[in-house]
Amino acid sequence: MNPKFLKYSEIFSFLAFIFVIFFILLRLDLLQTERVASQVPELEKKLAKAQETAEQVPRLKRQLAQAREQAEQVSALEEKVEALKAKLEQARATVAQKPDNPPIVILSEQNQNYRFAVGSAEISDDFKQVLEERIIPLLDRQSKRCNCDAIEVIGHTDSLPVNSGRSNLDGNLIQAFNQQQTPQLVPGSNLDLGMMRALSIIRYLKQAQKEGKLTQIKYFLPYSAGQMLKPNHTLDTSADTTENERRRRIEMRLLKSTAWEEQIGNNNR
Repeated sequence: MNPKFLKYSEIFSFLAFIFVIFFILLRLDLLQTERVASQVPELEKKLAKAQETAEQVPRLKRQLAQAREQAEQVSALEEKVEALKAKLEQARATVAQKPDNPPIVILSEQNQNYRFAVGSAEISDDFKQVLEERIIPLLDRQSKRCNCDAIEVIGHTDSLPVNSGRSNLDGNLIQAFNQQQTPQLVPGSNLDLGMMRALSIIRYLKQAQKEGKLTQIKYFLPYSAGQMLKPNHTLDTSADTTENERRRRIEMRLLKSTAWEEQIGNNNR
């Protein structure tokens, strides 16, 4: 065998081996490239998501700070609510011990429904309707709520003179109050007129009581009042009808009889 030929054969085999190795490496590189290329879309998605997340970080930090601030505000509000609850319970306890004072009912002639005719104590139909629908139910509720058994009715008048002649109240007032009969009362002054109007209201309230209303009330107390001074403490000499409408009114006050009975007892000592 020719040694030279064997040498070429070995060289060829070596080159063939090198080619095979190169081909294998090339194939592996192609496979790796294909695998990486197939992952590119997924990697791009992950990269985009990472970038989006990175952009959201400042906003998320702001939201977190706002949430913490709101949590602190909620905590402070909860403390205030607890404090208010404590005050409310204290107020309820106080109310349970001492009921609210009943309201003072004021029926001013500034309201057309509460007007008497000039120099008269006769209750108009509109006035009666308001008494029936609003005032008597209010007095009924409040007297029961506050455990009051007496009503003061005060007739207020103005400073305009009453020109009706000589008064007959001294002789007929008690009779009119007891309703034994209904005498024709004649006022001689504004104080007389205020008393007559208070009596008219009381007689209407007593009639309502006969119909099953104001069952808590035992005593009806008529009073008369006149206003000679203005709010600035000067003597009233004007004839301003608007101001007089404000003064001409009926006031109703609910009381406990024990209060004024005790006062009368003190005055008699």
